[in-house]
Amino acid sequence: HEIPYGCYARMNQIFIDTEVRTKNTNVINVGRSFREYTNKLGYHDGKANKVLLRQLVNYITSVIRVEPFPGNLVPGRLVGMQTLVAKAWDLHFDVENPEQLMLFKGQIILAEDYARYIHKHAVPLDMSVVRCFQRNPLALDFYRFLAYRNNTLRQPISFPDHLLFEQMGTLIEDDKVTRMRLKHILKTIRSYWPVNAKFEDGYFILEPS
Repeated sequence: HEIPYGCYARMNQIFIDTEVRTKNTNVINVGRSFREYTNKLGYHDGKANKVLLRQLVNYITSVIRVEPFPGNLVPGRLVGMQTLVAKAWDLHFDVENPEQLMLFKGQIILAEDYARYIHKHAVPLDMSVVRCFQRNPLALDFYRFLAYRNNTLRQPISFPDHLLFEQMGTLIEDDKVTRMRLKHILKTIRSYWPVNAKFEDGYFILEPS
């Protein structure tokens, strides 16, 4: 078992999070064939079928652990919680024959604790926008960040944009390169959703929209 990573892991998680939030359920319908599932995520060429399925299995068999930063606790105190992502699943995904149909729809049954966590912390995303970035992990992370922060935003926020770059995990790149990439991603997002965000004078500014 390996930790989920990359754009395929993000696409699986975003799809499941959005299903939970929009349908108010912990039972995820993944379709009667692997092709039906990949179409939900926007993949059609089949080149990444094995990796996509491996990342889905990695995700649903994971254990999520949440612990506070040690500096926020009194010395010697340990606090945390953990939960399974899924408590059951029934998939018959034939990667070599993705059109092969199951007798019944495949399902992933999320652990109730994890489904409640998604309801509390995740934001449903527009899958049309998500599919535009299906091979771009940075864009997927930035879109999720914007949607989450904007969801409860009541007044403008502004902070040095290098803090955003750190959160996006882009420290190995030059700030100018990262800023340029995120500006381009933001332009694409705004063609679908008029989010009120901008980069200006070394700051990132987000206003309610």
